[in-house]
Amino acid sequence: FPSHDIGRYGNVFGSNGSLFKTLLENLKATNTIKLTHEEMTRFFITIEDAARFVASNLSSTGLNVPQMKSANIKEMMLDYAKFHGFDNPKIEIIGIRAGEKIHEDLIFTNEKQINSFNAERFTNEELRKFY
Repeated sequence: FPSHDIGRYGNVFGSNGSLFKTLLENLKATNTIKLTHEEMTRFFITIEDAARFVASNLSSTGLNVPQMKSANIKEMMLDYAKFHGFDNPKIEIIGIRAGEKIHEDLIFTNEKQINSFNAERFTNEELRKFY
C-alpha cells in the first residue's frame, strides 16, 4: 500500500475567505459583529508558516499537525473592530451550526501524530500584526 502524509492545521491568516475581510465589511455596513458563541476558539497559522510546515514535512508519513496558538473569537473580533476605529460595535449571537464545536480538535485520541500543537493563546498584540 502507498503511504500517505496528512497535514492538518487551523485557519490561515491572509488566505482567501478570510474572517477579517467579512468582519470589516459587516462593521462598515452595520457596526455589527456576528458571533456564533462567546467562548468559541480557533487555531490560527500564518500563510508563511503553513507553507513552511508543508514543505518541511514532505518526506514524512502519518499525521502532521504544526504547533499553533488558539484565539478566542469574540476577543479577537472586538480587538479587530477597535483597531479599525469601531469602538462599540453591536454583537449579534447567531449560534453554532450543526456539528460545529466551541473548541476545535486537530488531533483525536485514536490518532498517532508526528508533530503536535500546543494550547497557547494569542495575545491581542500578537494578533494585530495580521489585521
